[in-house]
Amino acid sequence: MSLDAIPLPSVGNEPPFADVRGAREWLKLLPLINTRQSCHELDEIFSKLNASRIDAVELLKSLELLREATHTTQAGLLPHYTGRPLPLLAQEAQHWHEAQALWAHLETAYARCWRAAREGHPGLIEHHALIAERTLRYGSYVARGYLLVYRSVPTEVWQRLFTRYQLVEEAGLARHTVRDSLIEIHCSTMPQSMLIRILLLAGSGVRQLSSKHLLWLDRALELLSTRTTLMPRAPAPQGKTSLQIDLAAPAPALRASRPLDGASVREIDTLALAQVLSKRIKSLREGELPQRLGLGTELAPQAAEALLTDIYRRWCELPTELPFRRQSGSRPIQVESSLVDLNRLLAGDKLPPVPEENIQLDRRALEELRLFGQTSASIRPVQHPVVHTEQWELLRETAQEILLARPQDSTTRIHVHQLLGVTLEGTPLAGVTRSLEETDMQLHVGMRLLPGTPQPALARPSDLVRLGQRNYSEILLLPAVPSLKSQASLILPSGWHRQSRQLDIWDGTLLYRVRLIQALERGSNFERVLYAPVGS
Repeated sequence: MSLDAIPLPSVGNEPPFADVRGAREWLKLLPLINTRQSCHELDEIFSKLNASRIDAVELLKSLELLREATHTTQAGLLPHYTGRPLPLLAQEAQHWHEAQALWAHLETAYARCWRAAREGHPGLIEHHALIAERTLRYGSYVARGYLLVYRSVPTEVWQRLFTRYQLVEEAGLARHTVRDSLIEIHCSTMPQSMLIRILLLAGSGVRQLSSKHLLWLDRALELLSTRTTLMPRAPAPQGKTSLQIDLAAPAPALRASRPLDGASVREIDTLALAQVLSKRIKSLREGELPQRLGLGTELAPQAAEALLTDIYRRWCELPTELPFRRQSGSRPIQVESSLVDLNRLLAGDKLPPVPEENIQLDRRALEELRLFGQTSASIRPVQHPVVHTEQWELLRETAQEILLARPQDSTTRIHVHQLLGVTLEGTPLAGVTRSLEETDMQLHVGMRLLPGTPQPALARPSDLVRLGQRNYSEILLLPAVPSLKSQASLILPSGWHRQSRQLDIWDGTLLYRVRLIQALERGSNFERVLYAPVGS
């Protein structure tokens, strides 16, 4: 294959330093405590190195010295653009662009060393596999950057990865073990594992994962990607087909009903992957801690087990989910993006205030009552609550899910697992964002509808009443739906659920007390909880 896949410097400028000793002196002055400044300086130094005529051996030594500082800087940038609602604000998007540019510069720098190794540079031939692994690793980080903000990986990024992987296969280095001190487990990997890692991450239902789960899975793939292989024909679980790619047609890995065929087709060994995942899922169910299985400490055992079980189905069993496509016949739909707005829309003027005799007055209210015969609350003018709604597009709907398109002029920012309210054919419904995918034009939001027609109500935790916090907050009541095996539940603000906590609830007719039993799900702006009447 042509070496055109590996770039040469466009200008033979003087390098910022001539050797690794100069790089070490420069690194001493790098302000790692200031992430933004560190990013700018690293970006500048890599740009200069890539446009210089520095010796390839000294370039490799310098890159190996600087890469840990680069990873530290990137870890500092991550919180500025991951876990944020979409679309990103201008400052958040700027941090993301800076992170992407830094990974791309590091990828290019290693690719220059790779080209020198392929051309027979005597000091690099023995490091050929290491250089290939580094180049693929940072190329995969560029691809990962798009997934972290719920965007599709551009075709040109896949093309670059696939073309370079073909060079690895040509050289017989795909399964050559190399040392990598920045990989926590075993400190070793293979060039092939770098491509497998990003293929599996892209095939894990990224649009439906929170940033916490996405980053956890990416770290877990450091281990999991080394336990499987990429080959022309790979085994799969019985009755299933493997995940496939076509090196001649850059795209994410697919499990198609009709498997691909041809000399450029490669398959991931999903049988080995299924065995590795099954073993860890079983161990977690038996009470083993995730960190003892190479799965880190970020997730509790139950959360890690649930995520691995879902990933198992996606990688080893289910047909690959294709990206959302706009369909003709879309229609406008009204959307509320918060629990308060949905409650107020449902309530309108139908939910009367909590009866005065059931409200305990605080000290200030009692003093006002003694002095003036009324409280300041009673003379305050009645204000009708404002409901914030927007008109989106309904692109697709099924019995339990809908696909929405958020317009460009919308001011609403959306999280994965966020409560939304919609009105379908005149019926208000509550739902949770199941997936996000951002394009240049729109934000596509997949929404899972919650069972039952929500009813507005007001509630307050009884334990906070004793601390003087007597105000009621908006909540929703979801009735039981026996046909869907769904029990009656409450939709509460985030952070309200505690085991056996008691709430005073006003539904417009009755004021009663309930006990919280179990959290069914927690989202970015709500909790859905099972409850029972106090005393039951």
